[in-house]
Amino acid sequence: MILSLTAAVVSFFGIQGLLWLIKKRQFLLDIPNERSSHTQPTPRGGGVVIVMVTMLGLWVTLLTTHHVQQSLILSYSVAALLVASVSWVDDFRPLSNRLRFGVHIVAALIVIIGVGYWQTFNLPILGKISIGLLGIPFTLIWIVGLINAYNFMDGIDGLAGTVALIAGSAWALIGYYYGSPLVVDLGLLVAASSLGFLLHNWFPAKIFMGDVGSAFLGLTFATLPLLTLRLAAKEPSANLFLATGMLVIWPFLFDSIFTFLRRLSNGEKVWEAHRSHLYQRLVIAGFRHSFVTVLYAGCTIFGVFLAVVWVLNRLGDTKIIVITLFMICVLLVGYVSSKEVKSENNGRFVKLSTMKLSRLRNRHFFLLDIVALALTPTIALMLRLDTLWISREFWLGLLIYTLLGLTLRPLLFQRFGVYSRYWRYASIDEGVQIVLAVAVSTAVLIIITLPLMATLNISFARAMLIIDTLLVFMIVGSTRFSLRFWGRNAQVRVPNQKRVIIIGAGDAGEMTARELQKYPLLGLKLVAFVDDDPQKQGLYIRNLPILGTRRDLPRIVLSEAVDQVIIAMPTVSGDVIREITGICDMLGVETKTIPGISEMMHDQLRPHQLRDVDIEDLLRREPVQTDIQAVRRLVAGKRVLVTGGGGSIGSELCRQLLYCGPSELLILGHGENSVFEIYHELNRIGLHGPKLTPLIADVRFGDRIMALFKQHRPQLVFHAAAHKHVPLMEQNPAEAITNNTLGTQNVVAAALAVNVERFVMISTDKAVNPTSVMGASKRSAELLVHRAAGESKRPFVTVRFGNVLGSRGSVVLTFKKQIEMGGPITITHPDIERYFMTIPEAVQLVLQSSVLGTGGEVFVLDMGQPVKIIDLARDLIRLSGLEVGRDVEIKTVGLRPGEKLYEELFVPGENYHRTAHEKIFIAENASKFVPHDLETSIEMLAMAAANNDAALILRQLQRLIPEYQPTVDKGDDSTVVPTATVVSPQRGELQTLTP
Repeated sequence: MILSLTAAVVSFFGIQGLLWLIKKRQFLLDIPNERSSHTQPTPRGGGVVIVMVTMLGLWVTLLTTHHVQQSLILSYSVAALLVASVSWVDDFRPLSNRLRFGVHIVAALIVIIGVGYWQTFNLPILGKISIGLLGIPFTLIWIVGLINAYNFMDGIDGLAGTVALIAGSAWALIGYYYGSPLVVDLGLLVAASSLGFLLHNWFPAKIFMGDVGSAFLGLTFATLPLLTLRLAAKEPSANLFLATGMLVIWPFLFDSIFTFLRRLSNGEKVWEAHRSHLYQRLVIAGFRHSFVTVLYAGCTIFGVFLAVVWVLNRLGDTKIIVITLFMICVLLVGYVSSKEVKSENNGRFVKLSTMKLSRLRNRHFFLLDIVALALTPTIALMLRLDTLWISREFWLGLLIYTLLGLTLRPLLFQRFGVYSRYWRYASIDEGVQIVLAVAVSTAVLIIITLPLMATLNISFARAMLIIDTLLVFMIVGSTRFSLRFWGRNAQVRVPNQKRVIIIGAGDAGEMTARELQKYPLLGLKLVAFVDDDPQKQGLYIRNLPILGTRRDLPRIVLSEAVDQVIIAMPTVSGDVIREITGICDMLGVETKTIPGISEMMHDQLRPHQLRDVDIEDLLRREPVQTDIQAVRRLVAGKRVLVTGGGGSIGSELCRQLLYCGPSELLILGHGENSVFEIYHELNRIGLHGPKLTPLIADVRFGDRIMALFKQHRPQLVFHAAAHKHVPLMEQNPAEAITNNTLGTQNVVAAALAVNVERFVMISTDKAVNPTSVMGASKRSAELLVHRAAGESKRPFVTVRFGNVLGSRGSVVLTFKKQIEMGGPITITHPDIERYFMTIPEAVQLVLQSSVLGTGGEVFVLDMGQPVKIIDLARDLIRLSGLEVGRDVEIKTVGLRPGEKLYEELFVPGENYHRTAHEKIFIAENASKFVPHDLETSIEMLAMAAANNDAALILRQLQRLIPEYQPTVDKGDDSTVVPTATVVSPQRGELQTLTP
């Protein structure tokens, strides 16, 4: 153990020194070429360290122990150094094949003279065979062949070192079992030095093994069985050669021998560099280096397991041979499935669509099943009897059972749909189908076979039924799911792929990774996940590691050479998105995101669709939890009318109401184009049931509105029609009054006339302590709704909220247009703040408020924290890939008429509290603020608007709404900004802000 630890330490620091030396001298570099998988010149002297460490450990053993024959170590050491030396020279200047083989033969003879040679074999079925002196040429071929076989297989990053690590550890166990201390030491030394080498060879490799290491390891693994025979304290198993010498490194042996024979049969030059090994073919076909290495490592570990079991005589020879043949078949399938041909255009190897596995159809699987069903009963009986020779007494029973299986199983497979599936996309459902099909067919065979054999008095091994069932399930399942397996792991090689990490290792992140892995032509190479969950750290999802939290982003981006970051967190808040994009901007990394939850809910985008990070993402808040069932109970089967149905809020109301199952949805709007667009959009959704009725009308014409209400008799009304542009309404106050105030009066009157069950008016935060005509007109409209609630005793309510992103006239759209034109972005004041919501979120809360209202209340949506407009402008410039001041300027132009620095949500004196919904506040006493002379005031406003008397309109608004403080133009481009009284819903207190 001490030697092993010493070897690991020496190997680690030795490789560091070797790397420094090689980089300084610039020699022994493996240059990228058409056969190599690396792209940078890479040193290939790692094997030198393995040789040095192993030799050093052996001679320390010689000096510290006395029970080991010095001649054994000496002969092995001389042979090993000889092989390593000629390989070292060959790395500098290629030697002739004759010279290299001559040296290998000399080294093999030295081992034979010092250690010994095979004299007896105990083969399955044939028994013990003594070969005497014939063992010398056999041993010579064994040693020379294994040296070149291991050297033949040196190639992919980490493959030779990984196999050496596993095989060396296995030999240490075998040596310990047989009482051979030298074998234990040599096995541990090889394993430890290989581990130290792997620390620097795992993909991407910093150093290769080279011929020195691979030839040396081949000689070592050829010598270890001979040393075991020579030094064993207990009687070694007669199957030691087959059990250890071949099974411990059987994947390497199989791959090298098969490739060698394949080259001979194709008339290729055997000793020239090729890319025809299985591991190379798999890499060319698009499989990851790590996958191929793990595949070989897994096969090697399984071979070690079989070797140990065989040495311990825990399994019969037949079972071992059958299992080994099955493993060889697995690798043969790998060869077939990774075919490649040379392109006539450039001479490079190109993929042949993974053995054209995608062309396999169910008829091909049917033929495979027939072949398998004809063979599995015989194999099952051999395993049951533990012999390759089946006695005659079982022949008739085996024949009858095989014929029954060939008849019944395919019929039942067809009945269960096994031959009607497209296996390229097989999932767990198809796996369950296979299990059921095999289980039911076995049950039917048992019911028929056992009574039949008993009646005819035919010898039959009943246990073979279970073994045959397992074999059938393995073959049927593996052949089908191989399509999914190879299709998922095979990747098309795309040049200049972007290295990508995904932030968010949840369902959305996994879905994003799955989609990107499915489409490699996108040119995105997934590297890792990042997630804040501490319990996920160090785990893997879809073969991608979770490397840290978002706090580790700078380290991960730099260490993994990341080109792009994908944010796969559809429900995370905007603050988190802002933090991540800020880090990525600082690091110069491109940022993408998947749609937010509101976009996915309304089918605007699918979860796997990537897009640039937008301002909506930075302002995103926690998703709204809506009691959608309560909304559906309110809306289902009702006639629902939406005024302003073509606008941004109105159209979203129509979308969400459609899914609640109204009997009829009436879309009322003044602009024919917008109504036309939303009407046809809802028609395209294709929901059966709700009747869609577009209505073109202007709410300012009371007679027209009354006629429509009496004709269609809506039961629920959502009043969203309004003029909202503050500066325009300041210049056109008559329009604000006729549309916002008088239009609301007309809609409310019509609703009362037809006994509308529930009325919801969309208001604005600008109606609180208004400083603009628009805000005052909306406040007067609120008072009209409150009066109607008091008169009708029905749920007539108003809902207030601030700015919505993406609405017509939104500051975000204005800024985007200014950026497109090269700037400048104009803001009115550096301290101006506004509340923002997304349109879907606002509408969800409006619908929820409609359920909560009983009459006369004001519902206020929790808008979160206000956002500074100047920060919004900076974010938009940055998200456009530009820089503030260099590419786009931000210019302050002064507050516009009617504009406030800060928006408010509650009128002083309103008693408000949170409702059952955490995002909605309610002011239950809002209707008490309705003045007794409201009707007279509205009539005077109507008269002033009809005469287009702006001064009279302002005076009447101040009389009706005492808190209204209109801005006064001094004529010197300055604006008097009134003190704003802000109510903080979070603290429940008043705060006076003076700009």
